[in-house]
Amino acid sequence: MTALSALSWQRIESTQNPRLKQLGLLLSDQRARQASGLAVIEGPHLLTALLDSGQLPEAIWCGQLAVSQPEITALLRRLSQLAAQTKQNISLYQTPDRLLQQVSDLSHSQPLLAVIAAPQLALSEWQPADTLILDRLQDAGNVGTLLRSAVACGVQQVIALKGTAQLWSPKVMRAGMGAHFSLRLFIADDVAAILTCYRQFATVALTPASASTHPDPQAACPPLYLTHLQQSTSVYELQLQTPAIWVVGHEGQGIHPDWLAASAADDSQSTAINAADTKAVSIRTVHIPMAPGIESLNAAVAGSVCLFEQWRQRQQIESKKDKKQVKINRQNG
Repeated sequence: MTALSALSWQRIESTQNPRLKQLGLLLSDQRARQASGLAVIEGPHLLTALLDSGQLPEAIWCGQLAVSQPEITALLRRLSQLAAQTKQNISLYQTPDRLLQQVSDLSHSQPLLAVIAAPQLALSEWQPADTLILDRLQDAGNVGTLLRSAVACGVQQVIALKGTAQLWSPKVMRAGMGAHFSLRLFIADDVAAILTCYRQFATVALTPASASTHPDPQAACPPLYLTHLQQSTSVYELQLQTPAIWVVGHEGQGIHPDWLAASAADDSQSTAINAADTKAVSIRTVHIPMAPGIESLNAAVAGSVCLFEQWRQRQQIESKKDKKQVKINRQNG
């Protein structure tokens, strides 16, 4: 353990230790996570993802078995070096494996946990850029999968409506596989709060002062697409080269009725497909075409299909640009 001398080690032996109790609360109690702004990641993969993102944990909990494992030792050595470089104080607690197993719901072959910052941004900090909105999705696996898909498709903002599985819970963290560390995460109390912020994007887009920086109103106010089966446009008919906001609804109930009411009230719900042909505010329902007899898709699958169609269209444009540039270079060469 001498390679880890930059970290502050403490030995924890008792289940009554207040720090161990706090660790257990962070793992099991959503209110404790929200009140402290902290969460817990489990295992070497998530800790590696955290370090790769340029972030450091607040504390490390390591079982006795992990000390002798080369992967864990190398990871902790890297953490020690980063802590020394940044002069950040990181507490390291070593404890018998059985104590970690009592507070964590995983059977750890590599008993390693880290306490990390769990930021949740206010909606006032939401930017008019690609965004995924989770509308009361309750399955942690679905939420984590969609976070991974968002990162894979270059989407950097995710808003979770109240009723969605808690973003920083251990199950969502495991399903997210490190996606959290590349995202700006927001929590919203209701649809109305999101729509209020969304319409403010349009207000900025339509002001004379913004005309020079945003000649296309859609550049400042992305269209908002609601995944919905009925009376909607195919996702494959959309032009998705510019920023977009996607809403994926509850696994059983679908999107909240308030979204549909907003869409119905929005006079931009027209036959125009190209976002540039619509007004600054555009709230539209979209669906994924499927074979006859299929009623719906899993929420995580449906959301991922939409995001990857957006990514495909943009990559196609980039590919054309690259080919054109290669042709120009050859002509000039």
